[in-house]
Amino acid sequence: MDVERVLSQAAKLLGWDMEEFRSGGRVSPQRSLERDLLLYLVRQMGVLTDNQLGGMFGLGYSAVSRRAGIFKAKLQENRALQRKFEKIKSIIKT
Repeated sequence: MDVERVLSQAAKLLGWDMEEFRSGGRVSPQRSLERDLLLYLVRQMGVLTDNQLGGMFGLGYSAVSRRAGIFKAKLQENRALQRKFEKIKSIIKT
């Protein structure tokens, strides 16, 4: 699976350009949640290491692991976020 294509497509659905994430600068809490959604989505694919994934988002490997854990916890408790995540996942798989 082409990770760059998946990320680009998912970011577009969220109204983002991947270059905004690659800058590695601070992002607003809402944008942080969307970044973490993308990060978690690709991490679930299991094709990249946390270090490689961090390079795509301007983060270190430990930040990738931490952000994925935080997002997973939010995903389990927030139905709206679950629906958003599943919708993006289903659109990308087509």
